[in-house]
Amino acid sequence: MTVTDFRARPNTSEYMAAYPPDYDFFDLVPGHDHPGTDTLEAFVSALDDVGVDRAVFTGRQTVEDGRVVRGVTNDYVADCVDRYPDRLVGFAGVDCETDVVAATRELERAVRDLDLSGVSFDPTSPDARTNYPLYAKAAELDVPVVLTLGPNVGTVGDSHDAARVDRVATDFPDLTFVCSHAAWPRPTEFVALAYRRPNVYIDGSIYQFFPGAEPFVAAAEDLIREKVLYASAFPFDSLDAIERFRALPLSDAATEAIVSENASRLLDD
Repeated sequence: MTVTDFRARPNTSEYMAAYPPDYDFFDLVPGHDHPGTDTLEAFVSALDDVGVDRAVFTGRQTVEDGRVVRGVTNDYVADCVDRYPDRLVGFAGVDCETDVVAATRELERAVRDLDLSGVSFDPTSPDARTNYPLYAKAAELDVPVVLTLGPNVGTVGDSHDAARVDRVATDFPDLTFVCSHAAWPRPTEFVALAYRRPNVYIDGSIYQFFPGAEPFVAAAEDLIREKVLYASAFPFDSLDAIERFRALPLSDAATEAIVSENASRLLDD
C-alpha cells in the first residue's frame, strides 16, 4: 500500500521564502507554528517518520508585474521531483488571474518539458470563462487540476461555492478536478458535488478536523469513499496530521482507500 499525502510542500528555503513566520495561514491550526526551513532531504525523512510514502508537491504562483511574488517556479518543483522521483509527485503552479495566455503556455511547458503530473491554481471564481483555456489545455494534456479553495463565507458565488465547480466539471467531463480544502465550511455541498460528478475528487486538508466537518467524515466512510484524498497541507499543518486523520471515525477499508487507493488511481499508478 502506497500512502500518499496529496498536498505537502517541502519546507525548504526556496519554498518558505514566500511564507514568512507572520503569514496569516500559519494561524489556521491551533498549536501549529511556522515549521522553519530545512533541506529537501530532511523533508523526505520527515515523510518517513510519519509513514507517508510520497507527497504531491502542488506548486503555487502569484504573479505581480510579471514576476512570481509568492510560491516557487515550476522548474524548482521539477528539480525536487527529479531528486526524489519515487517520493514526490510534482504539480505545476500557474497564475490564473493575471495572464491566462501566459499561464496556459506555462502549463504546457511544465507538463511537456518538465514532466510535471498536473496543475494547481487558486481561482477567485472557478467557473470564470477566463479560466477555460487553462482547463482546455489540462484536458488536452490529460492531467488533473487541483483547485485551491479557501474557507470563504458570506458571499454567494465565491471560490468555495461548489456550484461553480459543478459547472466547470460539467463543461469538462473528461478532466479530473481535485477540490482542495473542501471539508469546511460547506461540507455537504462538496460531498454532493463529489457524489454527483465522477470527475471530481475532494480533499479536506486542514479543515477535515474542524467542528462542522462531520458530514465530510461521515460521507467519506461510504458515500464518497472512492472520491476523497488524504492531504495534510504541510507546511500550514504538520505532516503528522495523518495520525489525526487515522484517528477519525472511519473503518480500515475507508482509511486505506483515502490514504492510498484513490490517489494511486487518480495518478494512474
